[in-house]
Amino acid sequence: MLRPSPLLRMMLLGAAALVLQGCAAAAIPVLAGGLLVTKQANPSFISDTRGAEVRSAQKLPVENAPAAIAATPAPAGEPAPTLLPASRALLESLNAPAEAPEVELIASTTLPRPGDASAGGLAARLLAGNRAYDPFFGYVLSQVSQDPLSGEERQSALLSNPGKLDADTLPCGFRPPAVMIDIDPADGLVPLAGEPSLNAPLARVVSALRARGVTIFWVTGRTADHAGEVRTRLILSDLDPAAEDRLIVMRYPQDRKQTRRRAFADEHCIVALLGDEKSDFDELYDYLRTPDDAVTLERLVGNRWFLAPTPLD
Repeated sequence: MLRPSPLLRMMLLGAAALVLQGCAAAAIPVLAGGLLVTKQANPSFISDTRGAEVRSAQKLPVENAPAAIAATPAPAGEPAPTLLPASRALLESLNAPAEAPEVELIASTTLPRPGDASAGGLAARLLAGNRAYDPFFGYVLSQVSQDPLSGEERQSALLSNPGKLDADTLPCGFRPPAVMIDIDPADGLVPLAGEPSLNAPLARVVSALRARGVTIFWVTGRTADHAGEVRTRLILSDLDPAAEDRLIVMRYPQDRKQTRRRAFADEHCIVALLGDEKSDFDELYDYLRTPDDAVTLERLVGNRWFLAPTPLD
């Protein structure tokens, strides 16, 4: 039997290597459009074990494609699979963290009711655009920052001589600071029926004042037998969630806010009054023939007396 010459033997081995290399490359899995597929020029060149791995990977859903590639290592001697650009982008999107949902903050005076189509998306009752209480808050902070021991005496918001149209106010001395907020609507009393709306801007203001040692008085013309109901509304509206503030109610039907405010001034320095009408500052406004009669008191409005929407409904 004739043996081929060494030169001929080398040529035959090189041709065989080229054929085997082409078949092995054809068996490399390709991830295209989210599906794991194979192209085989001749299935006989792929072992049963390797074919089972490829067929198993083909059945996996898209979200498991990265796991399928990691669980199917290339056999020894074969190059690692190379992903096409589209496949690489798919894997990057699968591995990317989920985006947080967008939240829309809206300025409103009431929370939208469940199922209300006018809510316009996810709503938060922050009322960041409502600045009605800023002057009140800024003035109180300026008074709280004063130290009576240094000679800077705080100024009271209660008139020294009510009824005389005199803008002089009571001296405070060393009494601790406080504010009084009238919660009755104009020409009426705070409602007791229904669920009250939240008042986030004022809630933030009074919370900041409490943290600075300011006592909060809520004033209403309701009599003492309704004190529990009024207190509940202050809690539900988030104005006094811990029920820690002072509530001023009338002790009997003929009692007056004027006398009740004056009584608490003996214990605290009432640095500011907040209400939705001027009679919340002093009852003499209920008896004026014309508004011009109280022109001397106008310098207190915006400076110890502050007008703002009704705090509680």
